[in-house]
Amino acid sequence: MSDKPVVVERENYVAVVTLNDPESMNALSTEMMQELRNVWPELDADPRVRVAIVTGAGDRGFCSGLRAQNIDVDPKSRPSVFPRFTPRQCGFWKPVIAAVNGICASGGLHFLSHAEIVIASETARFLDTHVTAGQVSGLEATCLARRIPLEVVLRMVVLGKSERLDAQKALRIGLVSEVLPPDRLLDRAKELARQVAANSPAAIRHSLQALWQGLDMGLEDALANAWNHIVAHRPHPDSREGGKAFLEKRAPRWQD
Repeated sequence: MSDKPVVVERENYVAVVTLNDPESMNALSTEMMQELRNVWPELDADPRVRVAIVTGAGDRGFCSGLRAQNIDVDPKSRPSVFPRFTPRQCGFWKPVIAAVNGICASGGLHFLSHAEIVIASETARFLDTHVTAGQVSGLEATCLARRIPLEVVLRMVVLGKSERLDAQKALRIGLVSEVLPPDRLLDRAKELARQVAANSPAAIRHSLQALWQGLDMGLEDALANAWNHIVAHRPHPDSREGGKAFLEKRAPRWQD
């Protein structure tokens, strides 16, 4: 594999985005985060990509969090704006499948919070090491609390590295939706990606925007926002193509 911090492979409307530093269990370096900030907008603008898979190189870790050398000892040198490197943060409005192969710690949990589908290998482990390293567990915990039971998040935060969720517990609490043998993980992710890619890209984009934007709103505002996306999609050819293809008993021809 390339020595680039992030490797992207495209095939049949699917982009596989691999965090590529297996020696550190794919820890988030400055270079990796900058590369991700470039990758996601490029993939969002690419009509050859309808869905992305994010995974880690090697078989030990998906992402072990922020690289140790990047943890500043001087608080004054910290940026005032939090780092953005996940698909949603970088404006990628296409479906994301996270394929967790091994350790997923701290900053790596961001990718799970911002994915539509999360699957894991039997060897996956999930933990938040922030307080063990004397750091505040803020960003990842805030996002996870919208996805899994608060009690689970609080245990992870205050127990630090002592609290590790194995793949089966992650499945039970809804953090992941499938657990697979390690050698089946990526194949299953690609299988799911192909199924996603068979659907209308335009309809998916509006659906995702309605859902994710709605999480930041009250119910009435969220419903109004969802309705605006429904109305905005009506003129798109895909809104008619689906029914037409069904009646003509053929595969739909979506327009990107």
